[in-house]
Amino acid sequence: MHRAFVVALALLVAVAAVFVARREPGLPEPAFRIEGVVTRVVDGDTLWLADAAGDEQKIRLADIDTPERAQPARPAQPYAREATDSLRELAPSGVRAEAECQAYDRFGRAICFVFVDGENLNRTQLRRGWATVGARADWLRDPESEVAEAEARAARRGLWQAAEPVHPSIWRERCWERGECREAVPR
Repeated sequence: MHRAFVVALALLVAVAAVFVARREPGLPEPAFRIEGVVTRVVDGDTLWLADAAGDEQKIRLADIDTPERAQPARPAQPYAREATDSLRELAPSGVRAEAECQAYDRFGRAICFVFVDGENLNRTQLRRGWATVGARADWLRDPESEVAEAEARAARRGLWQAAEPVHPSIWRERCWERGECREAVPR
């Protein structure tokens, strides 16, 4: 019994060491982790992962907000398709992914930093210019997110190439709530 306990403890320490060694500087300690296979990408900041048991979890990438896709009676924001395509390229269906999660949001989505082959997809979406940092300061968990956004903005990558880029939170309020959709992408 004692030997089995020691072996189990050693295995647990080894697994924890792998996670700690892989951590990127600046990221908060996760509250929980989800590992699995990407089953689909919803939009530029949301995807689904199926764990080893086949249970699916909806994941919202932490710290970022991407242009809004069209929804029933709601037009798409410019660059929504490109943001979605970028995440699909980074996390195609069937690829293994690891999510370091902070919490669940009011919609039941896990709020996570997602990694594929060690690449932080949240930061990559920001660096590519297909995402902005979240609108509220209390949503920002990784200080490198602001740096990644600033790099894309300075290089005019992605949505920053627009003459007047619109943050997704402003788009939702202006277009979807008030009906002021001048820049809307036709369905």
